[in-house]
Amino acid sequence: MSDYINQLEDKLQAARVRVKQGREAKALKDSAPTLYEIIDGEISLAVNKMTQQTPLDRDEYLSIHGQVVGIRRIRDLLNSKEVEEVAAATEVAAITENLENIKNDQKQK
Repeated sequence: MSDYINQLEDKLQAARVRVKQGREAKALKDSAPTLYEIIDGEISLAVNKMTQQTPLDRDEYLSIHGQVVGIRRIRDLLNSKEVEEVAAATEVAAITENLENIKNDQKQK
């Protein structure tokens, strides 16, 4: 039983970290919308370079493509942290309730 409680406590700690990260990502989005506009602008500029009238040489195209992938990855990670916060908060509540139930059962015994 002790191992199970330790596992739950570890999961609870990890879920709380994800909640914290999600809240920080949301706070960043709310407090620094210009940052998101800059990221989106950089993605647009890079894509426009790739799709211009004159074709790019292979190395330049691959370099710009790598930039787009990297910038989009950063944007997607920020967005996913914000979305993950909701699921993590639900997990925190469920694990906390489960731990309380276990502790109450142990007190009754």
